[in-house]
Amino acid sequence: MRLLPVLAAALATPMLRPVLLRFLDGGDVAAGTADAAMRIGFVVMALLALHLYTDLVRGPDRPVLDPHPVDAPALLSALAVRAAGERLDLLVAGLVVLSPIALAGEWVAFAAGGLFVAGTWVAALGVPYAVYLGAVWAARSPKMAAVLELMRGDNAPMHAALIYAPGVVAAVVGLPMVWVLVAVEWAIKGWALAWLWLLLLPALGVAGLLAARPLARRYYVPTTALLTEIDGMYAGAKEADEARHVYLEW
Repeated sequence: MRLLPVLAAALATPMLRPVLLRFLDGGDVAAGTADAAMRIGFVVMALLALHLYTDLVRGPDRPVLDPHPVDAPALLSALAVRAAGERLDLLVAGLVVLSPIALAGEWVAFAAGGLFVAGTWVAALGVPYAVYLGAVWAARSPKMAAVLELMRGDNAPMHAALIYAPGVVAAVVGLPMVWVLVAVEWAIKGWALAWLWLLLLPALGVAGLLAARPLARRYYVPTTALLTEIDGMYAGAKEADEARHVYLEW
C-alpha cells in the first residue's frame, strides 16, 4: 500500500470538510453522506480502472511472460491480489476523507458511507478485468466491427475497443453505484435491509473477477498480438510525435 495518497487525503480533509462535508454543520446527514460517498466512490473507481488497464494490458509483466506458457486464469488472480495490495491506499484515503463524519458522532452514517466506498473499491477491482479482456474479443469480432466503426473516430477499429474500454467500466460499475447509493440514505435512516443492499457492489466485483477467468484463458495471450498490430500502426505514422501517442502508454 502506498502511504503518500493516504497522507495527502489526511492533509486535504480539513480543507475538503467545508465543501464536501458541509452537511455536518446542520444539514441532512443521510443525503450529505450519500453525496460525499458517491463522489469519493467515483474517484476510486476511475483510478482503479486506469491502474488495472496498465496491469493487464500494458503492464511490464507482459513482455516478460509472452515468450513462456502462461496459466492465464492463475495469472489473473495473481494480478488481482497484487493490485488489491498496491491500491489499498485508495480505499484507506477514501475512508480518511469520510472520517469527520465519525468524529462528529455520526457513526452509522460513517459506516454506511464507508461500506459504499469499500464496495465500490471491490467492484472496481473485479469488473475491469472482464471488460478489458472482453475488449480484445470485441476488437477481433466481426459482429462488433460495425459498432467500432461508428465509435472509432480517427483510430483503427481494433484500437477503439481498447480506447473505450475504461468508459465501459465506468458504465458497468457506475450505474449500479447510483442505484446502490439510495441504500446509503436508507441505512442511515434506520432501514435494516438497506445494509444488505450495500453488498451488491462487492458482489459485482466478485462476479466480474469470476467472469474474467475464462476470458483470460481465451484472450490474455491474443492481447499481445493485438497490441503489436496497434503499435505497428502508430509506428508507421507519418509524424514522429503521432507514433509515440499509443493509448495510455505515454
